[in-house]
Formats: sequence, C-alpha cells, structure tokens
Amino acid sequence: MLRVFDRLVPAVGKIFTIIRNGEHIAQVKGLYQNKNQIDLPFNADVKVGDQIYICIKIESLDETKTVSNIEKRPVLKGEGIDHLSIYFNSDSSPHSSSMNITINGNAIGSAFGRNAVSNYTVYNTVEQTIIENGFKPEDFKELLDALKEAMQNDKCTKGFLAKFSDTLAKHSWLSGAIAQELFRYFSGMIIR
Repeated sequence: MLRVFDRLVPAVGKIFTIIRNGEHIAQVKGLYQNKNQIDLPFNADVKVGDQIYICIKIESLDETKTVSNIEKRPVLKGEGIDHLSIYFNSDSSPHSSSMNITINGNAIGSAFGRNAVSNYTVYNTVEQTIIENGFKPEDFKELLDALKEAMQNDKCTKGFLAKFSDTLAKHSWLSGAIAQELFRYFSGMIIR
C-alpha cells in the first residue's frame, strides 16, 4: 500500500496539538493546507468537536481551531486510507488574540476537498514559496516549466526532476513546496 502522505510529512510536516475537553490528547505531525484545513495521518486520534492548536510562523497563525468535519482520503494504489483531511469551523477561538474567520463560497486556490476548484494554477504554491524566500519565479523558470509540463502531460516519472538536483540542494526550502504540489497531483486534488 502506497501512502504518499507518510513520505511527505517528514520533509514538510508541521506539529499540531489535539485538545479534547480541555485536555491535550496528542501532538501529531501533519500538513498545513490553509487556515481552514490541515491533513493528519490516517490513524490520528481526532474527532469532530476536538480543538487543534496551530502555530505556523510563515502564515503568522497562532490559533486553536475547532474540528467541524473529517474526510478520509484513500491511498493511490491498493485499499486503505492515506490521510485525514481536517476542516475547521469558522468560529475559531484564537490562542492569543480575538479573531473570527468566515468563508462564503469556494476558497479559491485550495486544492483539497470540498473547496477544490478547476482554475487552480499548477505551481502557485511553488511560486509563492519562491517569492517568500526572496527570489523571483523567473529565477527558477526552467524548473517550474518542467514541473508544470510533467504534471499537465502525466509525465511525472521517477527521476524527472533529477537534472535540478543541484538547484534543489542549494535551495532546500524549494523541495518542500514541490513535494506538496506533487502530493496534490498524485492525490488527484489538482484539476488539470
């Protein structure tokens, strides 16, 4: 059974704290998707109504949010669950200051679950990461073009990024963003 989630989490995962009835249940490593969704391992002890403490410095996010929905995501090959997509209520209780988040309609750019939209640009996340690290997407044009072409033409074969190994070693922060993009692609969450 191939669990793509288990391969990505060690490289780009974040630590989340699960709180039930005011008691810390567990700390779990998972993937931050956006302010309204995270992904946790398939066997995480999480229930609707639990609270999850999220601290993501790059997003300036330091909140405790209430779980409103849990969706099981299947593995790519074989039978089983790859991971759990966790969605939050809009009435989150902040960890340090007061804030309410309300979403009406689709969350444009989200590539998972009920918010998936067909106009998702293949490498928006990668470009955003490049900009956040002080570079221009044009600096990585050949890599971005190769990634986009491979994903659009179903040519994500083993080693297709090998010629960029020096670039990825020099800019290790870029590997995480590419890994998340490929996870979305292989999970069928990117609509081409």
